[in-house]
Amino acid sequence: MPQLSGMAELAPLLFICMFCVFYFFTGVHKVLGVVGVTTKLMVHNGQTYDFAGSANMIILSVSSYALLYAFSNILGSPQPQRAVLGLIRRYFRSAEFLVSEIQNNRKKGVLRKFKIAFYRHELRTLPLKIKAWSKAINYKDYSESSVDMVEDLLVHIYSISNSTQELLTSSRLQQTELMSQETIEELAQWKKGIEGGFKSYSQDPGSLSSWQIEDALKKYTTAMETLINEHWDHIKLLDITTQEKENLFRLLGSYQGLSYSLISYATAAEQINWQRWAEARFA
Repeated sequence: MPQLSGMAELAPLLFICMFCVFYFFTGVHKVLGVVGVTTKLMVHNGQTYDFAGSANMIILSVSSYALLYAFSNILGSPQPQRAVLGLIRRYFRSAEFLVSEIQNNRKKGVLRKFKIAFYRHELRTLPLKIKAWSKAINYKDYSESSVDMVEDLLVHIYSISNSTQELLTSSRLQQTELMSQETIEELAQWKKGIEGGFKSYSQDPGSLSSWQIEDALKKYTTAMETLINEHWDHIKLLDITTQEKENLFRLLGSYQGLSYSLISYATAAEQINWQRWAEARFA
């Protein structure tokens, strides 16, 4: 009887917990929640005192709650508009890391090589995931956004991926005989400008306006064109192959292409009300 009495007292609390698990969680979250609640039920027994069994159940219960908390942060929101937001932030974190690795002369250890390979994979695959999640958005709830706006945004995200891959490739080409110190310094500043844009977007996909990005990046483009024009006569006189000259212009073109891709993204991104997308909604 004491055991049944204890169970009766615990029943309302267990019911509320189970209701919350089934109402608020889905997938892995729901499974872990059910495990956590049921282990509490199994541990509550006023008539038996099996220390080993009780300790194991408590450890399992605590582990379940820890996993539930961890997965709630790792998996992100199941709401499509918030999932898209999270993926876009992740995309720009990957792009920022890859651009920061350009002209990095540190020794490439195993961990660093793994990170570069991982973020390059992210840059290739995340646009497809963003596209898939964006199709699940109920645009009736976001009258200020539309399917066309998001598709236009995706076009520019794909463009950034292609431009970044081209920049990574061209930056590995031999440039030392053509690169003056002024040119190297100007490229470093240009790279910092692109990194800054990626960093801002990794925190908020709509944080910068198109005119801010355009003013910053076009300044570096103009400065680099001026430097090349000033040194063009010297470049023509150098005893180098045509391929080496092409390497220089390919590198400059990749910087310029990535800059314009970023400006185009900013123009599309400022049309979307990102704050509304970040709001939690109950369907």
